[in-house]
Amino acid sequence: MTVQTNNFYLGIDLGTTNSVLAWGRVDARSGRVIPMVAELRSMSAGQGMVKQALLPSCVYYKRGSEQPIVGGYARTMIGRQSSRVIKSVKSAMGSGKNT
Repeated sequence: MTVQTNNFYLGIDLGTTNSVLAWGRVDARSGRVIPMVAELRSMSAGQGMVKQALLPSCVYYKRGSEQPIVGGYARTMIGRQSSRVIKSVKSAMGSGKNT
């Protein structure tokens, strides 16, 4: 009989301000989970594309574009085009409200 165990774990922390993606694998010798935090690429205001572990929890839907922009650049658009930015979605989850 073969016992199957999980050896890979993935976690998403959807925060009100920032979000983080982490993963881990089980070390075969110790049986412990070795955690890693992913650095995600996103557009930043004034810096172009950056890699960062903390991703601002904002999504900007640019007019005429099918691809949303997530992260720091989206956060800067709150003051410019707030009707096209989704933020603090965690607060509304499960409430039936549209953000």
